[in-house]
Amino acid sequence: MPRLALSARKIAGYVGCQTNRPFGIAGESFENPQYLDKIVESVGAESIPTYEKKVQCCGGALAFSEPEKSQEMIKGIIEAAYDNGADMIVTPCPLCQANVEIYQDNINETYGTKFNMPVVYYTTLMSVAFGRSAADAALNGQVIPAKQLEEIANK
Repeated sequence: MPRLALSARKIAGYVGCQTNRPFGIAGESFENPQYLDKIVESVGAESIPTYEKKVQCCGGALAFSEPEKSQEMIKGIIEAAYDNGADMIVTPCPLCQANVEIYQDNINETYGTKFNMPVVYYTTLMSVAFGRSAADAALNGQVIPAKQLEEIANK
């Protein structure tokens, strides 16, 4: 049974990479996949099914060759999460998780924003929801601390 403490959280499910899109799964949509929203809801949090950037590329392949383009793409992903009232972003893609989290300081410097949005891997969210400790959930590996999850995990 998920911890009810997650019920007060609003989480943007960011599918991102095409490798995580539901190819050929009955009832799913390639353009607007729902599986991550369903995971968020199944652990007791509120999903944002209308999160318009959920399938936008994070520019992972451009991060080193054209960082300004990649960071512009990431900026849109984070802005949309804030615009939808998200407390954090969750993703099933390790590259998307890293890119969207790591480059927030660079984006803040370039665009004058004040992003500080935690981005967690979906198994981290699930670990906390199902009662694991912060250490077990690997929350100490976050660049931007997921403080709300840490508080829940440390109870």
